[in-house]
Amino acid sequence: MSTLADQYFIKALDQYPYSLEEAIENLGYALSQDGEHSGANYLMGF
Repeated sequence: MSTLADQYFIKALDQYPYSLEEAIENLGYALSQDGEHSGANYLMGF
């Protein structure tokens, strides 16, 4: 079962690197749901 953070992370992966603005927006949503999401933190560069 995927969480809301996982869903936003997958959307960000689909958009990266073609639409960086949308990818970063979805990563922000993912991190607001789960600040410790390892994939979102990695892709965001934290």
